[in-house]
Amino acid sequence: MLTKLRATFEEYPRQFWLLMTAVFIDMTGGFLIFPFFSLYFTEKFGVGLTQVGLIYAIWSITGLLGNAVGGALTDRTGRKGMVIYGLVLSALTSLALALAPTFFWVYFATAIGGTFSSVSQPAHQAMVADILPKEQYSDGYGMLRVIANVAFAIGPAIGGLLASVSFTLLFFLDAVSSILAALFIARYLKETQPSESSDKVKNQSVREVFRGYLEPLKDFKLIAVIVLSALVGIVYFQWYFAVPVFMRDVHQFAPSVYGGLMSFAGVLVIIFQLPLTRKLKPIAAMNLMAISGLIFAIGFGLFSIISAISLFVLVFSIITFGEMIFFPTREAVVAKLAPEDLRGRYMAVAGLAFSLPNIVGPTMAGYLLDRQDPNLLWVLGAAICIFGALGFLALRNQFADNAEDAGSQE
Repeated sequence: MLTKLRATFEEYPRQFWLLMTAVFIDMTGGFLIFPFFSLYFTEKFGVGLTQVGLIYAIWSITGLLGNAVGGALTDRTGRKGMVIYGLVLSALTSLALALAPTFFWVYFATAIGGTFSSVSQPAHQAMVADILPKEQYSDGYGMLRVIANVAFAIGPAIGGLLASVSFTLLFFLDAVSSILAALFIARYLKETQPSESSDKVKNQSVREVFRGYLEPLKDFKLIAVIVLSALVGIVYFQWYFAVPVFMRDVHQFAPSVYGGLMSFAGVLVIIFQLPLTRKLKPIAAMNLMAISGLIFAIGFGLFSIISAISLFVLVFSIITFGEMIFFPTREAVVAKLAPEDLRGRYMAVAGLAFSLPNIVGPTMAGYLLDRQDPNLLWVLGAAICIFGALGFLALRNQFADNAEDAGSQE
């Protein structure tokens, strides 16, 4: 076992592991509170899930602006500074949400926080592609998910216990973890941006840098993957938004039950992510994306007919295997499509696949859970995932002309 772990460690450069350490520190704090946002807002302010959905939408809409600025600055000024900047602003946002006296203040803090804390997201994704060779992209993004889920196995379990004492404490702990991660990166991580791409961009004007967004926006493969990923994402992100409230209000489960199930899902990722990613490498990326879409359709569709805790364990397992296929594959596809000097901007545009679902999904889910049959949400979700899976299958020929883009093993 130790030999295998050592061999895995030696496959990646030191800078990659330093980045993973910073990710672990930050995400452990983030996962204390993230799965419980909807519970926190509905409980503290007595609002419905529709209003909470607007919070997610505001965060995502303002995050589009921050993401766009961050992608351009990531290419022009480098990755390291942008990540540190984003972590500090994320900490301040957590404190603002913790101290919000009214729900109106939550709207304001969300708008400011969504804009400024999103600027580092393209830099995070670009760093992985900077550090690793192309043939390790899927493994590297898979490892990123393993590290994140080590944090995820810890965070929700602790957060579920502390939530019964104080939701506010969770926000403060999240802020502390972000500051610690920023200090760690400032001290130990080097700038990862390749010098060739840095030299090419640094002499461009700000206008020219932003004009560079035309390249990813004209890339049909990228836009197609983003649109279909966003459709699937509308359903997937209900796992964090609608599922905890659905379990509490429809099935009367305590928050700790949801937290425990999410930690269980994290353990599954830790155990199976890397072996699964390597096993699936020979399969074309669009086929993998379609398979994961169908798995999501099954998993989320089952929420409409189950009630026993043992069946919730099964459904959480199904969805987890879907995400283990979906996310590393998608991120590797985007990284391979991105030219080196446009990597930050490609990552920023690719972030639309996460922003758009959070604009549409929570509001839709809030309406269905508050005013309609809650099970209708999961039936519609399954249909959306099936449609997305069919879309990925239709893209196979677009990626077949390039084995590297298709995700096949070299």
